[in-house]
Formats: sequence, structure tokens, C-alpha cells
Amino acid sequence: LLITGVAHPMVNSVVQTHLEKNGIEAKIQGLVDRFRKKRLPFMWYVWPNSSPSDLGGQLLEQGLSHSHDSPAMLANLAKLPDEVIQPDRLHIEQVRSEEMLADWRIPFELGYQLPDEVNDLFSSIYQHLGLTVDDSIQHFIAYLDDQPAACATMYYGKDGVAGVWNIATIPEARGKGIGTAITWQGCVDARQRGYEHAILLSSEMGYSVYQKLGFKEKFSAEVYVWQPPAK
Repeated sequence: LLITGVAHPMVNSVVQTHLEKNGIEAKIQGLVDRFRKKRLPFMWYVWPNSSPSDLGGQLLEQGLSHSHDSPAMLANLAKLPDEVIQPDRLHIEQVRSEEMLADWRIPFELGYQLPDEVNDLFSSIYQHLGLTVDDSIQHFIAYLDDQPAACATMYYGKDGVAGVWNIATIPEARGKGIGTAITWQGCVDARQRGYEHAILLSSEMGYSVYQKLGFKEKFSAEVYVWQPPAK
């Protein structure tokens, strides 16, 4: 359960659910009420192993709406391409300062089109978590002609699987292979750190990009959304 206090569904969510069928309506409403009291929209993720098996239908009955499905993709990093085609004027760096994090934020904002308060929250969290080589979260920024063009984030857990997050390219730089290049660079870093696999939740736009790097869809996550009623 994630509750940030910022009124955007991307930063409030029920991430994993394992509930008994008996009394499921009351249990769902109890969780919804926690967000309703704060007037916070939120996302509810339904995975193949979520329970009960008809959780999606139960959420619809309790007032949530189906937002989208996100393909979960997995790559064997040993099979990562040796190189990818990218513009000559592109260079990719890891974020190591607050100034670079501010540059990283530019493609993140333009790519995801999120409100300023959400962008501020992400910047604050990432700054707090640290920007050193030993941190479990590593950020990458791609500069095209020395201007921020794309961003990515890698999460390094303890199970040999790296998480790929926050892939975004500014609109005017799309279609040049930059998104592929920065994702590849993050995966190369993960492999160098000893990680065997990388996982991600794909958008429709990014699906073909990840396929080029050897990511394969394993299953799809259903995403449901609840919005507070208008005042």
C-alpha cells in the first residue's frame, strides 16, 4: 500500500493483493476508504497471482475503473546486444549530482506529462535516496547535442533481477534510437554489477523498443483506478 498525500494516482497505489474471497467487498471498501478520506486518487494493480482470482471484477463492482494493461517483460542480460545504433551526438551519463538530477527531470517531465507536485515528489525522493555509485537506485540521462533528451532509472535488488523504470524521451528526440540506447546502457550497467535478468512494465510506445533488446512479455498486469468524486 502506497499513500504519498500527493493527489495523483501514479504515486498512490495498492501494489499487491492476497485476500480471502469471504468478505471481499468489505475488505476492498476498507482500502478504498483510506484513500477516500484523504481524497486521493489511486491505482490498484492486479497480477496473475493476485487473489481472489476474480479481483478485477470485484474492483469494478466496488467503483474502480479499468485503466490499462501493462505487459511485464523480462530480459536475460547475458543475451543483451553488444551495441545498439544511436546518434553520433548522443552521450549517456549516470546522475551523480543535484544539477544532473535537474537535467534528468526534464525528459521525465516531458515524457510523462505529470503535474509539478508529482515531479517535485520524485525529485525529492531520488535526492534523498542518494546519487552515488553504491546506491540501489541508479539514474541515467542521455544528452543529445549537450541537451537532456532521455532518462532512465535502474533498481538493483537482492534477487539478481534489476528493475527498469522511468524510460522517457522528449517528444522532438523520439524515433532516433535514444530510448533504446539509454535502456541498453542501464541494462549493461546491471550486467556489469552481476545481475542476470532485468524486468519492466512496458507502455504501448516502448514495447517494440524493449523487444529489440531481448525483453519478452511474460504476463500482463491489469491496472484499475479510483478517482474521488467531484465536490
